[in-house]
Amino acid sequence: MRTKTLVAVVVGLAALMIVAALWLASDSPSAPVAPRLVETFHVAPCRPGLVGAEGCAERRVLRLDATINRLRAEIVNAAPYAARDFITAERSWYDARERTCAARTRGVESLASSRCLINADLLHLSVLVERLDDAAG
Repeated sequence: MRTKTLVAVVVGLAALMIVAALWLASDSPSAPVAPRLVETFHVAPCRPGLVGAEGCAERRVLRLDATINRLRAEIVNAAPYAARDFITAERSWYDARERTCAARTRGVESLASSRCLINADLLHLSVLVERLDDAAG
């Protein structure tokens, strides 16, 4: 009985090793996926007053993020050969955006934070549009 169990384990491990080797040697690695911006703040209603202004700004951040996410996916699809470097650069940009806006708005209301995110996103959108033109052309 122990011999049968041992044989089954050895055969199972050999099969896993073969599958892993085939997967690692495949010529078509999995398609890269562009990172997605996902904000964690609670969005207030957009209406008159300070809280309303914060809500309006947060909604604008979410719209800009959606546009960035769409452009990122288009760039990865247009230039899959360069996607890994692009994804690494996008993660670096996101980290820099978060650090910059956190440093500039430390102890300040969320409206200033949202404005910082909006400015960073607008600037980055212009970079992404250029990059998409380069990738598509």
